Amino acid sequence: MMPLRLFLLLFCWLPTVSAKRTRGYFRLSGVNTEKVLSSFVVGPKGGRLTVRLGIDDPYPNDQHLKFRVYNDTVWSKFQKATICTDKIKYAMTTSDLSFVVKGTGPLAPKGGKWQAVKTINIADPNDEAMKIDTPRYYYFVVDDCSLEQYLQDGAVPNVYYEITTWNYYGNDKARKTTQMSYDEGHLLLVHEWSCILGLIILLWLVSNVVFRVARKKNKRTVHAAALWITVAAALDCLSSLCEVGHLEMYHYNGYGNYALDCLATQLEAVCDALIVLFLLSIGNGWTLPSDVISSSGSTVQHLLQDVAKPLSGVMRLNATGIASGLVIVWHMGLAQWGRTYNDDFDTYHSYSHLPGKILMITRVGLGLLFLGSCMQTGYQTKVPSLKQFYGVLGFLGCIWFQGLPVITFVCNWMLPFHWQYPAVFWASATLQICMIFLLAWLVTWQNSSYHQYSHMSATREEGLGESLASMSSQPREWSVMGKAKVRFD
Repeated sequence: MMPLRLFLLLFCWLPTVSAKRTRGYFRLSGVNTEKVLSSFVVGPKGGRLTVRLGIDDPYPNDQHLKFRVYNDTVWSKFQKATICTDKIKYAMTTSDLSFVVKGTGPLAPKGGKWQAVKTINIADPNDEAMKIDTPRYYYFVVDDCSLEQYLQDGAVPNVYYEITTWNYYGNDKARKTTQMSYDEGHLLLVHEWSCILGLIILLWLVSNVVFRVARKKNKRTVHAAALWITVAAALDCLSSLCEVGHLEMYHYNGYGNYALDCLATQLEAVCDALIVLFLLSIGNGWTLPSDVISSSGSTVQHLLQDVAKPLSGVMRLNATGIASGLVIVWHMGLAQWGRTYNDDFDTYHSYSHLPGKILMITRVGLGLLFLGSCMQTGYQTKVPSLKQFYGVLGFLGCIWFQGLPVITFVCNWMLPFHWQYPAVFWASATLQICMIFLLAWLVTWQNSSYHQYSHMSATREEGLGESLASMSSQPREWSVMGKAKVRFD
């Protein structure tokens, strides 16, 4: 995959926003005596970090200001401790932070009349006391326990911080470094494969659409469902492409390209929303003529009857159209909200924060709604083969809807810290590419029982005239170029 990496690295070598390096401001007080600066997974070959602090006003008694490192074996105890003096008992490394006048030592990128810089080794394989056999999470904390005893809140200045962490890799003679956390080393490979597989599916869909539009017969029709899934596949592929570019840059500069990372997150969120809306529409009988579904619907079917004509609802801006827009905005909002918790990387896929948990609840609820819709549509259809189709569709759709929440819960409950994020990410990427493949098959494979009765292949030249002759309402079409048309319903 070296050509792909070289292309993306050259393509993405643009002016970057310094938003990916872990940096910011904090202010300690008697209530908040410590500040968690960052977390990082270090591999068995070890790593190191450099922390830089800068202040414009003198810090009172900076001999009490400490930098401490905690690992994942004691982190839960640190969080449960109520006072600073109890928390620091679990630190595995403690370092002093003494401020010096700017110009006498290494300078932080941003202001400050006084600077404090400290570089330490983490999990050094040459030190028996620090050597580790398995990757571990490390948490980096600055604290001042004296603030619990002395009322100095008014004298404590705002502190600017920047923390840079490296992992070692390679052999002992050439210990190369990367600024990627050990549990994020898999990201590049996963996104590369997602990009390649997504591109194959996208080319398959595009060729199918082009074939239908360019055919020489009088009626050249492509269903909107095929275009819908083509757009979703394109968004997923482009999201992986942007993330690969960001990760390539992150490997070298430690913060990547914020614009690419943000764009990848939003594209994936819109892709998820489009898949949700498509599954709900198909589950409610979109593209099926009225002569194969009984007209008397259940309560669920009545509530969602407009979902069976999604594009009509969008054009008329009825309740279905508005709800569809809200689903897309909801996914995009949760994606951006998730990024505010930890901007070192696209942590939206960890789902361990509040917006991630809300997304999991949303997926479970929409999955139950989808399953109910498939059951009702299958019950109402007059064709036995369609009953079987909706049974399979409901099963596969539920795997996509409910699979990720279940996997997230199981991984966070059973796996070690350094395996939780990779396992969840691999599962989400696999579910996504498999669902896009199945939906691509659904809108292109003409020999399925669903296509025999669906408007997706309802054209005169395909011999379905008899099947559609008794329809009470003909599918609406929209001319796009010459004789080529897009069928809506």
